[in-house]
Amino acid sequence: MTRIKLKFLYEGSIADINYVSHLMTINKIKFTINSDYENSINAGWISSNYKKKIFVNISDFKIAFNILKKNKLV
Repeated sequence: MTRIKLKFLYEGSIADINYVSHLMTINKIKFTINSDYENSINAGWISSNYKKKIFVNISDFKIAFNILKKNKLV
């Protein structure tokens, strides 16, 4: 079984993450969204960090980053 290596791409509000995930989907780039807040609730304590993070496969990182630059998100 091959491990997929992910790289951090973007952190932002729920609205920002929805837009970035839409851009990744349009460009057929697989991604995962991580929420420290939701993870902390599941663990039984509450984090004050409401921002979400998007991670992409390390091999897709340059393409994904260029998409963010093209859309003036970085």
